[in-house]
Amino acid sequence: MIQNEKSLDGLRGLAAFIVIIHHYLVGFYPSTYTGNINSIRTSSGFDALISRTPFNLFFNGNASVCMFFILSGYVLSCKFFKYKEKNIVISSAIRRYLRLMIPVLSSIVLVFILMKFKLFYNIQASTITGSDWWLGSFYNFEPNTFEMLKQGLYRVFFFSETSYNAVLWTMHYELFGSFIVFGFLFIFGKIKTRVITYIVIIFLLFNTYYLAFILGMFLSDIHSVNCKLINKINFRFPKIFFLITGLYLCSYPSGVDVTGSIYNYIKISKFNDVVMLYHIIGSFFIMITLLNSYKLKNFFSNKIFLFLGKISFSMYLIHLIVLCSFSSFIFLNLINYFRYYQTFFIMLILSIPLIILISHCFYKYIDSNSIKLSKILYKKYLEHNTKNFF
Repeated sequence: MIQNEKSLDGLRGLAAFIVIIHHYLVGFYPSTYTGNINSIRTSSGFDALISRTPFNLFFNGNASVCMFFILSGYVLSCKFFKYKEKNIVISSAIRRYLRLMIPVLSSIVLVFILMKFKLFYNIQASTITGSDWWLGSFYNFEPNTFEMLKQGLYRVFFFSETSYNAVLWTMHYELFGSFIVFGFLFIFGKIKTRVITYIVIIFLLFNTYYLAFILGMFLSDIHSVNCKLINKINFRFPKIFFLITGLYLCSYPSGVDVTGSIYNYIKISKFNDVVMLYHIIGSFFIMITLLNSYKLKNFFSNKIFLFLGKISFSMYLIHLIVLCSFSSFIFLNLINYFRYYQTFFIMLILSIPLIILISHCFYKYIDSNSIKLSKILYKKYLEHNTKNFF
């Protein structure tokens, strides 16, 4: 179980890093996302060309988000399936909001301060990069203290308001997905025939991101009881099949028409959001492979991935802020002295260490303390009452 937890942290770290790369490419090489030849920033058009290829795997932000949700479903339910105690669910549910809200609010406060000092340069940069529809859409309003606090305290979670930090769109799903998991565990977690409930919920949530949470919880469930299905996957062929299929589905392009590409064979025109579905299923298959592969567990348990995993939530919250401020400023000040690709790589080489440094500090002083504070408040004021009540 310890090795599982380590490798999952490592996988989360890689997913967070892919989100960062994705956003830098959308901001400065938008054709890698849209495939639009009118916004190419390479002489060969390579940036538009790779938008419809498996290279997407290395910068597919939506697939990484789906992996986050799968991991959340797995990790949030893991302890319950190990001990089968409802108090574990109650404790996690009560602490969840505070644990998410403190880092979210902190990132929004940081944005507010930078806006007050006019330190965002993304709009100016977008006129050069051709990403005015994305990079140029952020921070084009006057900051307001009251609105900032409302957004950070609750509107991000309940109304999906993300004007201060666009990456926070996932927090709505993260909060409600968590409570779907907690509700399932509390009501059905000990029922032997809960597989029927899984089927019903999967059917109901099939076309939403919440499906990822359910599949993650399902994996945690069957893995905790050493299910025969899991044992069958331990053979080489099933693992290779799940891994290759998972990687293929996770590389499915998010922002471009796949007609004529290798994804045309699985294109479903009438489906509302086939991209989301394929990314969820692909992430699910990769998780199955990881849980049953010692080589992959060892790979994702190395120090670099574990460090990235530790600060992954902080990196996710911080990176767009750095991109729109520091990175855009560097880009604007270098573009007249270097070629476009040189400017981009210099900016990226300077930005990534800064993101990691700020994320480490954010984790140390805010993220980790939000976890500690939620535990302290629960134990001091609520633990005794909830145990007696339930």
